[in-house]
Amino acid sequence: PQVSYLTKVETYTLVCFGFMWVNLLECALWPAVGYVLVDGVVVERISEWWYALGFVCVFALYNLHFAWQVRSVLAKRVAHSAQSADNGNTTASKVAPMAC
Repeated sequence: PQVSYLTKVETYTLVCFGFMWVNLLECALWPAVGYVLVDGVVVERISEWWYALGFVCVFALYNLHFAWQVRSVLAKRVAHSAQSADNGNTTASKVAPMAC
């Protein structure tokens, strides 16, 4: 359905594209930014492994946050369906789904 706001799935997709862009920029710029020339020797400013670990941890935390949000929305839907069934509402299956 057409809505005038971003749903959780659309937001998740946009954030994942953002992570891909950050990774693309990292791959393109790391040789220029991650290393410095000291007395004719190339030296790493920051270990690329630490950057990669931080990137993966932030991405994993965002995925856990999204999973928590989806689980809370689904729990509300189940509770709403159970409440409708307890009240004898026969139109419980015709209730419009809640927007994520």
